[in-house]
Order: sequence, then C-alpha cells, then structure tokens
Amino acid sequence: MAGRKEKAMPENNTDPHLDDLLDSWAVMPPGLWENESGPKEWYAVCNDDGIIAYFANESDAHRFRLSEVNRVLNG
Repeated sequence: MAGRKEKAMPENNTDPHLDDLLDSWAVMPPGLWENESGPKEWYAVCNDDGIIAYFANESDAHRFRLSEVNRVLNG
C-alpha cells in the first residue's frame, strides 16, 4: 500500500510464518498416500513429520489442516 511502512523483522526471528505453515501442512487425497497401514479411500493430513490424521470427508481434512496452522501461529 502506498504510504504504509512495513515493520522490519529481525534476522533471528524464529516465529512461524503463515506461508511456511501452509506449505508444510497438506491434505492428500485418497490414492496419493494409501499404504497397508492406513484406512482406504480417506484423506490424509500431513506435515513434515508425516501423516497426522485421516478424514473420510475432504472438508473436514482441510478444516483440521487450517486449525493446526492456526494453533501453531497462536502458540
């Protein structure tokens, strides 16, 4: 925006950033992740640590993903 000053962020800032969190949390549709140990035809929510949760409904999976991103941001 014109005339708006951005706050300078310190170089050692370790606070999570929204874009980074959205990139690290994902919803994988059935067929992209299925293995012998997970439920068939379900959506998987995963992060850098692997699959965290399974959902039968895609919207529930996305809702959980966003709630986890929010949880980390609000620490």
